[in-house]
Amino acid sequence: ATNRLRDRTKNLSLSIGATDTIHNFILPPLYQALRDEANNMSIRMKTHNSTQLYFQVDHGELDVAFAILDMPMKNILVERFYKEPRVLIRREDYDAEQCGQCIDKDELDTEKEVFFESETAFQTWYDFWKGDRAYPSICVDTAQLLLQLLNQEGFWSIVPLSMAKKLVAKKNFCYYTLADPPPERICYKIHSKYPKSTTIESLAILDRCLSSFYIDSIFT
Repeated sequence: ATNRLRDRTKNLSLSIGATDTIHNFILPPLYQALRDEANNMSIRMKTHNSTQLYFQVDHGELDVAFAILDMPMKNILVERFYKEPRVLIRREDYDAEQCGQCIDKDELDTEKEVFFESETAFQTWYDFWKGDRAYPSICVDTAQLLLQLLNQEGFWSIVPLSMAKKLVAKKNFCYYTLADPPPERICYKIHSKYPKSTTIESLAILDRCLSSFYIDSIFT
């Protein structure tokens, strides 16, 4: 059966788009499952912001994408994929008892914040949460750059829980919940209502892998 599947998938292809953090912190187990399920299928992964993902799916440049924006478009199907809380991550020695505790913004050194950009709902919350103080002097929009800048003791940022869990595993970060929590981050799976005939089987294989993809395991 495995050999038959390999023979059947060797001419298949699938282009998958996602935002930076979803590619890096959510989808790797899915990509591993795809590789195991159909290792002859050609898979192309592209990283874009959410708006670009919608337009690329709409124009047929991507077969499926995972975005953090619900942007209704006539020819696109939008499904909620998962949601996750946001937490505050801070560079410090890992302490299992401290990790996950609630922290008040008055306890934070605002001079050591690195702002991690996200969707409008988060920006709106953040503007209210920070009050009258100015935006941090450093703002980034990729996980790799953020990690490079959280390189000194006490530096902090507000990030999705999936990302915080990966950083805490390095044992030089702790994460905290916020007394006034930010909105949860919602991820959407998007694809065309009229997929190309050449990708229908590839999308079916993706859906099979998604059906056994336990998103909650990423946050434990």
